[in-house]
Amino acid sequence: MTKIVSEQNAKQGRKGRHVLMILIVGLVLAAAVWFGVEVYGDMIDNAAQGQNPTTQTTP
Repeated sequence: MTKIVSEQNAKQGRKGRHVLMILIVGLVLAAAVWFGVEVYGDMIDNAAQGQNPTTQTTP
Protein backbone atom coordinates (compact mmCIF):
# COMPACT_ATOMS: atom_id res chain seq x y z
CA MET A 1 0.00 0.00 0.00
CA THR A 2 1.44 3.37 -0.99
CA LYS A 3 0.89 6.58 0.89
CA ILE A 4 0.22 9.56 -1.32
CA VAL A 5 1.93 12.78 -0.22
CA SER A 6 1.24 16.09 -1.84
CA GLU A 7 4.06 17.79 -3.73
CA GLN A 8 4.09 20.69 -1.28
CA ASN A 9 4.54 18.42 1.76
CA ALA A 10 7.13 16.28 0.01
CA LYS A 11 9.34 19.30 -0.75
CA GLN A 12 9.15 20.84 2.70
CA GLY A 13 11.99 20.28 5.09
CA ARG A 14 12.35 20.92 8.76
CA LYS A 15 13.30 24.30 10.05
CA GLY A 16 17.03 24.80 9.67
CA ARG A 17 17.77 26.06 13.17
CA HIS A 18 19.91 23.06 14.09
CA VAL A 19 21.90 23.29 10.89
CA LEU A 20 22.31 27.04 11.36
CA MET A 21 23.65 26.54 14.88
CA ILE A 22 26.13 23.93 13.65
CA LEU A 23 27.32 26.30 10.93
CA ILE A 24 27.69 29.21 13.36
CA VAL A 25 29.57 27.11 15.92
CA GLY A 26 31.82 25.78 13.17
CA LEU A 27 32.55 29.31 11.98
CA VAL A 28 33.37 30.47 15.51
CA LEU A 29 35.67 27.48 16.05
CA ALA A 30 37.42 28.10 12.73
CA ALA A 31 37.95 31.77 13.69
CA ALA A 32 39.34 30.73 17.09
CA VAL A 33 41.79 28.30 15.48
CA TRP A 34 42.82 30.91 12.93
CA PHE A 35 43.45 33.43 15.74
CA GLY A 36 45.50 30.85 17.65
CA VAL A 37 47.62 30.04 14.61
CA GLU A 38 48.22 33.75 13.97
CA VAL A 39 49.36 34.32 17.57
CA TYR A 40 51.54 31.19 17.52
CA GLY A 41 53.11 32.21 14.21
CA ASP A 42 53.84 35.69 15.55
CA MET A 43 55.47 34.21 18.65
CA ILE A 44 57.66 31.95 16.51
CA ASP A 45 58.64 34.88 14.29
CA ASN A 46 59.58 37.04 17.27
CA ALA A 47 61.58 34.20 18.86
CA ALA A 48 63.48 33.61 15.62
CA GLN A 49 64.34 37.29 15.29
CA GLY A 50 65.66 37.37 18.85
CA GLN A 51 68.04 34.45 18.27
CA ASN A 52 69.49 35.66 14.97
CA PRO A 53 69.73 39.43 14.96
CA THR A 54 70.21 40.70 11.45
CA THR A 55 70.65 44.39 12.18
CA GLN A 56 73.19 46.16 10.06
CA THR A 57 75.26 49.08 11.26
CA THR A 58 76.02 51.90 8.91
CA PRO A 59 79.59 53.27 8.84
